[in-house]
Amino acid sequence: MTTALKGVLRGAIVAIVIVGVWWLLTAMHLWSAYVLPPPAKVWSSAVSMARSGELAEDVLGAIQGLGGEGDTDPRGEPAVG
Repeated sequence: MTTALKGVLRGAIVAIVIVGVWWLLTAMHLWSAYVLPPPAKVWSSAVSMARSGELAEDVLGAIQGLGGEGDTDPRGEPAVG
């Protein structure tokens, strides 16, 4: 097995473990779904936001915020607050 393939497999295993622990914690109801939403709900919301274009706008706004340009929203309009 190549080093690159080992790295991909290791990353996939880590992602599966993280989602598995997340799912287990939500199934145990230790916190409300508001604090720790189940993975299926997060996935559903992400797909819905991606289809509407809202996800792209939010990601762009976050990236612009990292650059210190926090005076406009993703559409170039003045930010409120």
